[in-house]
Amino acid sequence: MGLEPKGDPTTANEAQAVCARLHAAGYRLRPLIDAAEFAAQRRELARCIIPIAESRGTPEAPLLP
Repeated sequence: MGLEPKGDPTTANEAQAVCARLHAAGYRLRPLIDAAEFAAQRRELARCIIPIAESRGTPEAPLLP
């Protein structure tokens, strides 16, 4: 497709904030969530997903802490 990978600014603190919001909303979470690993995986996967979304005129899915 000729698309260049892009960065995702998700941090471990943002991922932890999302987990806290989910917990406060009543979602049951696994007891040991590694927010840093989640953020790292999201950054890695988003590198390809963001340019595809942009090429289709669709905004990326933001992480809403």
